[in-house]
Amino acid sequence: MSKNDVLNLDVEKFKTKDDCPDYSTGFDEENNYCKFHFFCKNETCSTVDEKGYVEFDNKTYKAYTCSFSGSPILGDISCTSDSECLTNNCYKNHCHRKNAMPRIECIVQRQYDNQTSSYKPAMYCNKAENEDCRRDEECFSNQCIHSKENSTRYYCGPEIPVKDGSFSIYVIIILPIVLLILCFMFCGFDGEYETDNSYFDYGGGGSSGGGGCDCGGE
Repeated sequence: MSKNDVLNLDVEKFKTKDDCPDYSTGFDEENNYCKFHFFCKNETCSTVDEKGYVEFDNKTYKAYTCSFSGSPILGDISCTSDSECLTNNCYKNHCHRKNAMPRIECIVQRQYDNQTSSYKPAMYCNKAENEDCRRDEECFSNQCIHSKENSTRYYCGPEIPVKDGSFSIYVIIILPIVLLILCFMFCGFDGEYETDNSYFDYGGGGSSGGGGCDCGGE
């Protein structure tokens, strides 16, 4: 499928799980639309499967690469040769990005519609996670992250799912009211109320999800 065909997919016309075409990656039960996920190479796009593989010209490649952000890797990135990776770059037995041929990733993105005050699903394509970038608009995830290891490097971060517009309305209207109530409750204590910082767990302690790979390869 061409990249242009992907961008012109009418996501909203698929109303039920049974309507989803073969190249769909599933059905979003919460938002009621078929999910699509493609990687593109030279303006031709292929659906990525649940193991992270894509197919071009009857050859299978591993679409994902070593993660700079430490976010979970969604597919197999182990390799023994360049030809196994969509990027044609196998470094220390893991697929890595290659600046000369950045991967393009296409997903369903929920975009806010001012007329309906809600989010509408539409296909969106841009640079994949871990690819070099300078601005948020260059990335499929709409977030270009500053590298902690290299002060001059920026890379595309992982996708952050967008919830329905009702959540935004909740934040805008309800949250200020809650904060005002809390202020009345605690501001009058004038020093008698002591915050216990141990309540806030910033440590995380979770797995980095980076797959244990050295992301230094180009």
